[in-house]
Amino acid sequence: LTNIATGSLEQTRAVLEAMPYLIQILSSDVERASIKEQVCWTIGNLAGESDEIRSTLLANGCLGPLSRCLEGQDPSLARTSCWALSNLARGATPAEPFLCLLCPGTAGLLAGDERLAAEACWLLAFLSAKQAATEATGNLLPSLLLGVGPLLGHCTPQAPYGTPLVRLLGNLSSGPLDWLDLLLAEHSLVPALARLASGASAGCAVRKEALWALGNLLGGGPGHRDRVLGQCPAVLGVLLEALLDPCEPWGLKKEALRGLANASLEVRAAQQLAGQGPRLPACVVGLLRDRTDPQLCMDCVQLLRALALSCEQGLRDCVAAEGPEAIEELQYSPLDSLLGKAAEAALADIYARMEQQEVEEAPPGPSPGSGSGLGRGRQLLRPAWMPAEP
Repeated sequence: LTNIATGSLEQTRAVLEAMPYLIQILSSDVERASIKEQVCWTIGNLAGESDEIRSTLLANGCLGPLSRCLEGQDPSLARTSCWALSNLARGATPAEPFLCLLCPGTAGLLAGDERLAAEACWLLAFLSAKQAATEATGNLLPSLLLGVGPLLGHCTPQAPYGTPLVRLLGNLSSGPLDWLDLLLAEHSLVPALARLASGASAGCAVRKEALWALGNLLGGGPGHRDRVLGQCPAVLGVLLEALLDPCEPWGLKKEALRGLANASLEVRAAQQLAGQGPRLPACVVGLLRDRTDPQLCMDCVQLLRALALSCEQGLRDCVAAEGPEAIEELQYSPLDSLLGKAAEAALADIYARMEQQEVEEAPPGPSPGSGSGLGRGRQLLRPAWMPAEP
C-alpha cells in the first residue's frame, strides 16, 4: 500500500479505501513500531497528493493517531509520523487542529535528533504560514521558542533543519507586533540570523530565508528596529553585502533591499547607510529603473527618500545617481495607486530638501548697512524711464 500510494491518482484513491483499517492499526496496541511506521509512510504518501485527499484523510480521523506516534520511544516512528503530519499540513488544510495537538510537546520535538527536528520545523513552518492560524500560533509561540533557542545556537546551512527552521522564524516574524517582542526577547535570534545571512554562509536557500526574516523584524515598530540593530550592529553590513555584490542571485538582492528599506526608517540607520558613499544609491536607482516588481519599486523609493533626507552627503549622492529622475519615471509607467502616491510623496520631500540645501549654500546678500540700503527691492523703487546707475 505504501508503494501503491505513490502511483497515479487513481491508484492513490484506491488506497484510500483501506484508510479506516490503517488508522485502526495506528490506534491499536501493536508493539511492532515498524508496522505503525509503514502506516505512517502510507498516510504521508497519500497526503502529498492533493487537498481533496488531505481532507479525506482528516475526515477519517488520522490526525490524533499520528500525533500520538510522536510521543513514543521509537525515534524512527516519530520522524516518519512527523513527516506524514507535515504533508497533511500542506495546502488549504486548517492549522488549528494541528496546533492544539502539538502545543504541549513542541519544545520536545525540536529537542530531538536532527532529523526529527527537521521534520518538526517543516511541520511548524507549514502551519505558521496559514493566515487563519494567528491565535493558535500565538498560544504556541512561548513553548516553541524554548526549542528554537538551542537549535539556533549551532544552526548551519548544512544542518537538515536549517532551511525549515529559518523559514519558521520568517513566518513568525511576519506576524503581529507582540510576536516580534517575544522573538526579540531571544537574544541569540538576530546574531544567528545575521550569521546565516552573511556571504560566509554557503547555503543560498538558508541565506534567502534569513534575509527575509531580518527584513520582517526590521519592518516592525521603531522599538523593534532599535532592538534588532542594537543586538547585532552587523545586520546593516550583511544586508549591504548581499545587495551590492554583483554576483549575488536576484532573490537575495530583493530580500536585502527590503531589509535596508525597513532599516532606513530609523534615522541613525539611514545616516549610516548614507555614509557608505554613492555606490548604494546608484545600485538602488538601477533596480528601480528595471521596474520588474511593484514591491521592489516601493522599497527602492523608500530607501532613496531616506538616504536623501538623512544628511547632506546622502542627498548629493542620490541626486548624482539621478534618484529623483528615476522616481519621476515611475509616474509615467502603469503602476498601482499606492506606489504612485509613494513616489509623489517621496519626490516632494526630496525636492523640498534640495531647495533647503540650495538656500543654505547660497552666498550671503549685502549687509543691511551697505550700498544704498534698498536691498533686493531696490529696482522696484526706480521708474522704468530712469536710466540704471553706472
